[in-house]
Amino acid sequence: MKFDKEYSTSFVEEMKFLRDKGIRYTWVYMNEEKVSVWKYKKEKRLWDALSDMYSSKEFEINNR
Repeated sequence: MKFDKEYSTSFVEEMKFLRDKGIRYTWVYMNEEKVSVWKYKKEKRLWDALSDMYSSKEFEINNR
């Protein structure tokens, strides 16, 4: 199993949230389906920002 040294996302809202927090992607590419994929250095401030994002009501998923 290969370990990816960078965090990746194709979720535009996630990229925008991280950008607004001052976290820049290290590079971006288009996958086979022509979807942009942003890659980020794995670091504590990235995980903290993602935790804040997914803890907010805006991104809450209701499984009811």
